[in-house]
Amino acid sequence: IAWRAIALLMETTDILMEATPKALDLPALLGALRRADGIESFHDLHAWSISSELNALSAHLVLTGHPSLEEAQVVGQRVKDLLSTEFAIGHATLELECEPCATHGDECLPTTVELSHGHHHH
Repeated sequence: IAWRAIALLMETTDILMEATPKALDLPALLGALRRADGIESFHDLHAWSISSELNALSAHLVLTGHPSLEEAQVVGQRVKDLLSTEFAIGHATLELECEPCATHGDECLPTTVELSHGHHHH
């Protein structure tokens, strides 16, 4: 997974370097996502700044096992809280996916959870 993430980063380095907020510690962020409970892997991660105080991120998260929609949303919310508190990312769009769904009928569908935290003004 790590190698795939690095390869992905290589491909998107140009975009990331232009847009990644200076203060955002991308290696720390990737490490935090890897350690997060309930996440098997992730891909298509992009981070950018909306303003000097507001960072944004989008990513596809592959969840472990076959969580219910409710369980998936709990994982998504936990990741958003982590991004908000640890990395000052106030706006995260996470596409939640589970392992190949084809063998499990329709019980396991990708879902997009988009939550914006209130904008904090200092």
